Amino acid sequence: MRYLLALIIAVGLAACETAPTGPASKPAFTRADVIRGFDRVAFGREFADADSDRVLKYAEPIRPVIVHEPNDLQSIRRVRFVFQTIEGFYRAPVIERLETVEIRSIREGQLDPFNFVIYALGRDSYEILLNRLESRLAGNPKLWNQYELSRCSGFFGGDGSHDLRTFIIVDVDNPLHDMQECFFEEILQGLGLPDDDDGLIWSLFNDSNDVHIPGAFDNLLVSILYSDAIRPDMPRAQVQALVPAIVDDLWPLYQASDG
Repeated sequence: MRYLLALIIAVGLAACETAPTGPASKPAFTRADVIRGFDRVAFGREFADADSDRVLKYAEPIRPVIVHEPNDLQSIRRVRFVFQTIEGFYRAPVIERLETVEIRSIREGQLDPFNFVIYALGRDSYEILLNRLESRLAGNPKLWNQYELSRCSGFFGGDGSHDLRTFIIVDVDNPLHDMQECFFEEILQGLGLPDDDDGLIWSLFNDSNDVHIPGAFDNLLVSILYSDAIRPDMPRAQVQALVPAIVDDLWPLYQASDG
């Protein structure tokens, strides 16, 4: 994801299993592409030496809050739009009402009840928060550069899937960002899909393509994760055994939505 913990299987299926064709520059994706993509983004770890062998997933309802600059209604609208989009996926986590906290009025302990914290900060506030994180990131230069240069990143806290917390930090003054895309990618990855893969040409989970909002492919990835069969902290091998049947279950929903 561009994540602190930063955060695939066969190829070629019969023609009847191929998704409806998208833009002319991209081939249609297949069920195998979805299976492969889920395994990559769910278990890969961009800033670690090895993949994870356990799945991350919210076991409890997501309780989101955005910490924002005074009068920054645009960031609030963008984040709210992301969560509304996720709620429309084939399978989705339970998401409670988005709460808002202005950065200059934040109080000690005020964010403790929330397990999904989004900091949408101006440049000066971003630098202050980054300095506070420096000691945590000093041992990982690659990760530090990601926060310092990307300025649209996140990390997981808590004690694993059963106590999962997501923190997203965005410099809203960065002119290089498509802010809506930034919020989409980081929030989707914060659900428990923390890696990127340049092979996923249909997906936001790819820093090298022209996808700016989640489409059917990302809907399917999130829907796999939040299907009832996948439990928090489930071993990778067990998840891999379940995913093909989950994709079979979701595929008619995808076809009915015309991709």
